[in-house]
Amino acid sequence: EYGEANDYEKGGYSPSGSDSPSGSGIINGAVLDNASDALSGVSVTFAKSGTNSSVVTTEDNGTYSKSSLSSGTYALTFTKSGFVDTSLSATLTADNETLEVGIVQLFADTCASTGTISGTIKDAVSNSGVANVSLSARSGIETTSGTIVKTTTSDVSGNYSLSSMSTGWYTVEASKSGYTATTFNVFACGDQ
Repeated sequence: EYGEANDYEKGGYSPSGSDSPSGSGIINGAVLDNASDALSGVSVTFAKSGTNSSVVTTEDNGTYSKSSLSSGTYALTFTKSGFVDTSLSATLTADNETLEVGIVQLFADTCASTGTISGTIKDAVSNSGVANVSLSARSGIETTSGTIVKTTTSDVSGNYSLSSMSTGWYTVEASKSGYTATTFNVFACGDQ
């Protein structure tokens, strides 16, 4: 009948061919520079598979907000001239959810082209180094799936090193039988 939406339209799909996300979800966040100062004028691109990308710009206080989003996983890409681009993944579990993503730090593009990420994996109870922990690095912040760019294993003292890492953010997953797998975010900027 005229004036009633069919099931296809009720599902949030438009017969006009529009493929922009539509919902009442909101993603908020903030961007800082490597000195932890608010960074304005950063373009934040929101991309969700099967939809058009949209862009917002950070305010003077470094904050950004994108509304009218439907549920699903969005790739957020942060770009500003003079800084290294970075990305993260954010998932809205419901059309009416408001999601606060973690603070993103952008680093000046004066970083050396490659660097080394290193540290020590320690037992949470005994605080001693843990040997033979498998570490896998993926590009981006909070990136838990997709291409692994480098792997290593901790030594007998729990030390690890990922060398020749391109400038940018990485999510490192640490796993070993008998321990709970965990992830942490790191940044490669030369040997800083």
